[in-house]
Amino acid sequence: MEAARALATEEEKALILSHLKNNPPLAKVVYAKGWCEEADPILSELVSTSSAYLTPEAVKCLASLNNSAHHRMLIDYMINGNNSHNTYKTIKQMPNIDLSEALPLTWENSRADKYQAAYLIKDTLASGYTPAFHFLFETLDDNNRLPVTIYDAAALIRQYAALTGSKAELRQWYEKHRKSIVFDDKAGKYVPR
Repeated sequence: MEAARALATEEEKALILSHLKNNPPLAKVVYAKGWCEEADPILSELVSTSSAYLTPEAVKCLASLNNSAHHRMLIDYMINGNNSHNTYKTIKQMPNIDLSEALPLTWENSRADKYQAAYLIKDTLASGYTPAFHFLFETLDDNNRLPVTIYDAAALIRQYAALTGSKAELRQWYEKHRKSIVFDDKAGKYVPR
């Protein structure tokens, strides 16, 4: 793959595109060479019919075309596909794409993969999705079995609720207010109603 990415020329373009459908990792070559427009029909088919892992370059290629016709397909792949975090990172940069409803669904669908959920949680919290805030307290004691360099439930609680204190104090605050917590859009914080 590295050799193809480094050495492929226009002469090999047709050959590479002809094998892209059955060999999706070739999207790395297509993206590196700037052949995204020519690969659009194949990549669109792959993204719209697959929930399996596709290299981030497949999504990057389609996103680079800035075609609003791709929005729904890319959002669906973000919600239901594999590697949702990388898909989200790529498509949130696209102009005029609305991910406000899709991000919470993506986070919910990614919860089976604790790493994907961890990578998505900050933006999900910032979107005002209250179940993600409650999840922080579900994982406060074991940090969802992740290193704090990837996910830190206590730090996120402190950040998104403007709280201080120990884990015990955070939990005490939560038990007192759990049923009345709402997201304050203006402050960007979770607060008791």
